Amino acid sequence: MPNLWRLIAVFEETRELLADPGNDFAWSAWAGREDALGELDGIISSLRCGVLPESLSMEVLYAPTGPIQEVSLSSGWGKAFLALAERFDRETEYLQKQVVQNAGDFQIDETAKQILVLLNGESEYLSVSDLAPKLQMTLNPFTYYIKELKKLDYVYSFDSYEDRESSVVEDIYYHINQKGRAYLKKNGLL
Repeated sequence: MPNLWRLIAVFEETRELLADPGNDFAWSAWAGREDALGELDGIISSLRCGVLPESLSMEVLYAPTGPIQEVSLSSGWGKAFLALAERFDRETEYLQKQVVQNAGDFQIDETAKQILVLLNGESEYLSVSDLAPKLQMTLNPFTYYIKELKKLDYVYSFDSYEDRESSVVEDIYYHINQKGRAYLKKNGLL
């Protein structure tokens, strides 16, 4: 799993600069200070959870004439912005290389989204044996994605036993929770 802490540090330093009450947001895409801080807090929160937001949503913030640069220029910290933008570029380039090497090892990707969509689309619960064929994948990668979804608190599971006295698990069932539904809704999948 790539280390996201250096990228988090860039966003935290940017947030500190944007939090200054004397900043001028008139030329930025943000309605004001709270709007800007809310967007950065969301990205920082995702990164701390090990989930890399869509690169475009981050890149546009540090782009020339992007919202951070507009605030920095009208608020007198343009040079500080340029240094942060350079660090942001360096960190995202490094992460892109890591993503290629460790594809899917540290974020919810398309497969995990498919699992959430399937879970959401079923009337009750889906079991391991139900999900694997629907996703046309082997059980090992599927198990990894479910673990990641559980870590993010998007799904919960319960075991099914052969009979009441048995301790042998017959199957594991998964159900999407409210947080998982909110994630799907946010990403236009619900």
